[in-house]
Amino acid sequence: MFREGYAESMRVSVLDTGSNTVRLAVCDVGDGVPLPVHTAKWKLRLSEHIGSDGRLGEEATERLVKALRAAVEMARQWDAPEPLAFAT
Repeated sequence: MFREGYAESMRVSVLDTGSNTVRLAVCDVGDGVPLPVHTAKWKLRLSEHIGSDGRLGEEATERLVKALRAAVEMARQWDAPEPLAFAT
């Protein structure tokens, strides 16, 4: 399922977890250029669920874990390896 015309292309997936949104990008990389083949995002608004102690609430943590699991499964469905994860 990789894009044709690229020598030695590979599929990668990247997961960006921010204060409001979790984003997944699945890309084919060939000749040093990432070409998106699928993207998805989950709007979680985590920043709105920070307690006075600076911790993320239990319900928000559960929603985050659910989104991360869904992203890993979606990457798998697109024949990508487990995502490289970043928090921003």
